[in-house]
Amino acid sequence: MSNEEKLLNNEKISTTFEVAQLVTKMLILYSVYIRLQQITNNYNNNLIQVKNHGDA
Repeated sequence: MSNEEKLLNNEKISTTFEVAQLVTKMLILYSVYIRLQQITNNYNNNLIQVKNHGDA
């Protein structure tokens, strides 16, 4: 394997690693987004329950 081939192979490995890091970051952000949605839905449901009990 020539030096050029080794360099090209290293480039491919580092690019793959960068893509994997990016995907990991996106998954983390997506899980945070879903968690925030759950918290918001829970909060809204609690508000609705409080409002309904107030009307009763």
